[in-house]
Order: sequence, then C-alpha cells, then structure tokens
Amino acid sequence: SASLLYRQWTELHGPDGDVAPLGNPDGKIDIADYLVLQRIVLGRLAPTAQEMEHGDLYPAWAPDGVLDIRDLLLLLKTVR
Repeated sequence: SASLLYRQWTELHGPDGDVAPLGNPDGKIDIADYLVLQRIVLGRLAPTAQEMEHGDLYPAWAPDGVLDIRDLLLLLKTVR
C-alpha cells in the first residue's frame, strides 16, 4: 500500500513535510503543506498519524513525536 511504501521511504530518508492535501499527500512540498502544518501547530487542526509521520521534521533524522514551530520553520526553509 502507499502508506507502507511511504513508511519504508521515511525510514531511509526521514520525514519530508508532505502533509497536503489533507488525508492524501501529493508528493510535492509547497505552500499548501506549510499552511496545513501551520494549522496543526496552532492547534486548529488535529494531526493524523500520517501527518505526524510526514510533518515531524525536527530534529532532523530523529523526529521527536511533536509537531511544533521548529517543524514549521524547517518546512518553511524547504518551501522557499
């Protein structure tokens, strides 16, 4: 399944920040991903397990299980 493939890829490469569109990441890292992660960090949207896997960028290669401003800032650097 796509979820299993993503999990295997993540184990090799780390999280990628792909959280948009909601419930169906499209393989692109762009402003839509930043806006979704921003809503999660601000508490306006509860993250799914998939969004936690994709969005937990900090610290690099050792995700801490928390989506916060540090993850958002790393994603912003990627989107720029």
